Amino acid sequence: MPLSDNHTFGVESLTEAINELPATPSILGDLGVFKKEFKTTTYVSVERKENILTLVANTPRGSVGDPVQSKRHAPKTFNMMHLVKDDVVRADDVQNIRSFGSQNQTLAVAELVNDKMLAMKADIDYTIEHARLGALKGKILDSDGKTVITDIYKEFGMTRKTINWELSGATTQVTKLINSYKQDIAKLRRGESVTGHLCLVSPEFMNTLIAHQSVEKYYARHQDGLLYREGNTDVEFIHNGIKFVVYADEFESGLKLADDEGIILPLGTRGAFFEYYAPADMNSTVNTKALAYYAMREKLGMDKGWELHAQSNPLPLVLRPDLVQTVKLT
Repeated sequence: MPLSDNHTFGVESLTEAINELPATPSILGDLGVFKKEFKTTTYVSVERKENILTLVANTPRGSVGDPVQSKRHAPKTFNMMHLVKDDVVRADDVQNIRSFGSQNQTLAVAELVNDKMLAMKADIDYTIEHARLGALKGKILDSDGKTVITDIYKEFGMTRKTINWELSGATTQVTKLINSYKQDIAKLRRGESVTGHLCLVSPEFMNTLIAHQSVEKYYARHQDGLLYREGNTDVEFIHNGIKFVVYADEFESGLKLADDEGIILPLGTRGAFFEYYAPADMNSTVNTKALAYYAMREKLGMDKGWELHAQSNPLPLVLRPDLVQTVKLT
């Protein structure tokens, strides 16, 4: 069976292949909110200093660490998630198959393996997107929607700020609400770079926003230009320097944006949003720099086929939780 070929289907080859497969489209992934960092450890240590969370440097055992300043809190350790998907290629799956127009069975099996890895990678990407949204809401939950993986505000004794936008009244000026938010962020940024702002909103929130008397004429003008340029007018709207993006996904765990909810945050930051990756739990990857995805195969008992294994070990973290705010419609 071609899967016995270590050159074509070994850990390195399969891992390279799964990393080259296209990622599943996702709103937060496509927006690039989180900066990816690939670690050699399975955890990150984070400390808080005046509401700013920073990574603690890894030092040789026995050496002197960074001195703890009076306003610093004890570091917290966060373990990366371990996301695993398995599938099987049985002997009967490849019996008598050939790639279309070819007599090469190895090529046909490679295509079958790629199809299975693509499906496994899609599930992993979907789970990472679930974690990204959880991180922006302040709490990463497991797939059951109940088990807390990380609660950054609770860990560091911080409070999530909620701002109320009264869009039910005709006299409200949305521009003033946005300016108030920007002024607040300007006071909080403490040297952090900011190149723009993003507000993730529910479809209901967007409908209320664009129908408001102080916004509708700007929305119409924006949509006319967008339709001319791209033909897509459904999901985003830029107003007064804020990019409003509809986040309509509702995950199986129940995680979603409520009808009256938005999440507003700065863009272009250097040290606010990170997505850390740990190495796989394989002998060949111990203490190596992580990759986003790993894949391997293992022979089934009685020579019945091969088990395919894919994994990723990510953790999205918001290191400036004070810069992320919840917007509520009132």
